[in-house]
Amino acid sequence: MQVVQIQYTPGSPGTLSASIDAPPPYTDAEHFVSILLLDESGVPLPIDYYRQTTVQTDGAGQITGVTLTVDEPLPPDFEAIVMTDAFPAHRQTFGSDS
Repeated sequence: MQVVQIQYTPGSPGTLSASIDAPPPYTDAEHFVSILLLDESGVPLPIDYYRQTTVQTDGAGQITGVTLTVDEPLPPDFEAIVMTDAFPAHRQTFGSDS
């Protein structure tokens, strides 16, 4: 599986999106992909991840991407982790040092 980069679009709401290239079959019927946000101390941000996550698929149900919509303001420095089921597939830090 490959996650190239997480795209962050600040705003109200803001979004974080990632494209996913996984070998088939990696379908939404059998897997869940999400984006977890951590503050600069490594503590998960209190977001309703389940309700605010949208998984993109192709016509066969193959997972092709994931988007997290965030209504709350994010801290200036945070880390985003693409989670595939319970496995961290990609980590990316955002903020003044990135």
